[in-house]
Amino acid sequence: ANDHRLAIQSSAAIEKRQELLQDTFSRLAPQANKELLAPTAYLLDASFAAKQTDAMWLLLRQYNKLTNEEYKKTIAVVTDGFEAGRINSSVQNHRRSAQQLGGDSIEIRQGERVHRGDRVLVTLKNEQGVPRTLLGTAIGFSLPFKSVMKPGGELVTTPHKQWVTFELDSKHQTGQVADAKERITVEEKNFAGLQLGYAATADRLKDVKVDSALVLLPERGESQSDMPIPIQLTRATKDVSLY
Repeated sequence: ANDHRLAIQSSAAIEKRQELLQDTFSRLAPQANKELLAPTAYLLDASFAAKQTDAMWLLLRQYNKLTNEEYKKTIAVVTDGFEAGRINSSVQNHRRSAQQLGGDSIEIRQGERVHRGDRVLVTLKNEQGVPRTLLGTAIGFSLPFKSVMKPGGELVTTPHKQWVTFELDSKHQTGQVADAKERITVEEKNFAGLQLGYAATADRLKDVKVDSALVLLPERGESQSDMPIPIQLTRATKDVSLY
């Protein structure tokens, strides 16, 4: 970290930053997986904090500076579900306050709603039955109730089957179950496979790549799952920012 801080302060040379990112891989990547973990993006920046929670707020501060279009090209890569939940909730609230999301929404689980325009991770099984995670934008919802006029003129309202439609950004993703820009509709019975897509754990993002990744590294370099740090560092195709 000290070496990197010095390099950022003394030189903006992209070659030096890439060299530092490559050095990070050499330290973190298991030997057996080195050929799979070549850097796919340039190191854009690094921010340091004394505590993990402070690093998370630095990440959120940068996230909330993004434009509406930049949200579609960026994701935060974290190491546990608590961090993902905090970031997803915070970014969604910021976008709602900025009127970047539609007023209509649907509840995908208790306490978690998806609004029109939200970024969402969709985990589905492909034709071989293998779970794959795709990233997309919510563009349409079912109505919560439907009304039917009976022959006598009585209007009867009943609960309606719930669904949500996404436009997928599949061009960067592997193991696709849909083509680029294809729309996919997920019914209520499959809502367990949905999650807000502003932040996610590294293992959840194995099939996903975006232009830019905001990477919240684990405290003291410790991880709770297999090989998360190399996965964290390879989710972007253009640039990576470390926290």
